[in-house]
Amino acid sequence: MDSTGDCLYQIADVAAFVLCLNVCYLVYYTYRHTYQEPEDSFAAAHTCVACFCLAVFIHPDLNNRPFFDAIWTASLYVDVVSTLPQLWMIGKLGGKVDALSAHYVALIAVSRAVNMVFWYYGFEELAPENGTFNLAGWTVLGAHAVHLLLMWDFIYCYIKAVYQGKLLDKQMDFGDILLDV
Repeated sequence: MDSTGDCLYQIADVAAFVLCLNVCYLVYYTYRHTYQEPEDSFAAAHTCVACFCLAVFIHPDLNNRPFFDAIWTASLYVDVVSTLPQLWMIGKLGGKVDALSAHYVALIAVSRAVNMVFWYYGFEELAPENGTFNLAGWTVLGAHAVHLLLMWDFIYCYIKAVYQGKLLDKQMDFGDILLDV
């Protein structure tokens, strides 16, 4: 029980929550006019509900508090599918994406790969104490692998665009890159 981080984590959580509220305000009010509603047909709400339901049934036992363990796992599952709306929109727009969004999605892929390496080495921490099958560990690793598989097409096109020097444009056209294959 180390007291060096007392209140620091709670302050960081509150600050992050306030920032999330600010981003929501900006998205729904200040920059609402930039939303491409006709192209956005991804069922994000249904996907989030599925993630929460799955987390209730399959979650690690991190601190002997099933509610908080399920909440953490739900956030992992939502994080895994969080780029699907971006990828969906890129696909619906014929592979066209602004460079800033392309860089963002690529960095999310790098983040997920680093997280997967972390959980690969932390796999044993998720194992049940009684030595039975480590379902939670395999699920966490599997979630990261699914995320990378979902993004594989984008990652391939992004790397090819970097190689071809097409990332300096304000808007990238992955459709052209796919045609070059």
